[in-house]
Amino acid sequence: MMNTRVEPNLRPAAFLSSQALTLADGQPNPTVNGNLCPAAMRAFEGADLAPQELETFVEALRRLLPAQETGTPADRFAAATDEALDLIARLLDKEPNRAIELWAMEFVPFISSEADAKAALAHFQNTLALYTVVIALKHPG
Repeated sequence: MMNTRVEPNLRPAAFLSSQALTLADGQPNPTVNGNLCPAAMRAFEGADLAPQELETFVEALRRLLPAQETGTPADRFAAATDEALDLIARLLDKEPNRAIELWAMEFVPFISSEADAKAALAHFQNTLALYTVVIALKHPG
């Protein structure tokens, strides 16, 4: 029987040091999202991250990641993350919530391929879906 208990303070760096972002076929590793999405949600909620800010970040990252043309996949993910955070600052006229940057940058050392970068993006997309629902249920209206 699989243990589905999630560590309360689980962080990407700790988890990814023993789990690959992708499976052998290049697809995102479901174990990563199964463990890190709930942990991200708790970290973001603890940091009072607005769902709209996370949504802005995820959409910006989705659009900016393919536009990065130089450097390693890890470098491109880090650059796209920085640009997405800059976009949040401009669009929302506020400093981005630091929790997003801290969480995203913990993925960088574990990104060694395009598939890994896409899996990291998929993690944020899945986290956004979970986070939006949970926050809406906790704070209706």
